[in-house]
Amino acid sequence: MNESVVEVVEPDEANATLAIIRMPEARAAELLQRLERLAEELAAQPRASASWEQDGTRYQVEFVQ
Repeated sequence: MNESVVEVVEPDEANATLAIIRMPEARAAELLQRLERLAEELAAQPRASASWEQDGTRYQVEFVQ
C-alpha cells in the first residue's frame, strides 16, 4: 500500500454505520489519540460531534452514548 494514500472503504447496506479507513500505523496512532481526547472531553454529553483536518484529510466524528 502507498503510505501517502488513505483508503476509505464505504459501508455497505447491511452495516451502514461502519466504514473502514486504512492508513499507515503512525497516522492511525495520531488519529486514535485525537479520538480518545475528544471522547474524554465529550463524555458528559449523550451525543456530540467534532470535525478537524489532519495531514490534508478532513475528519468528522459523532459520539453517541
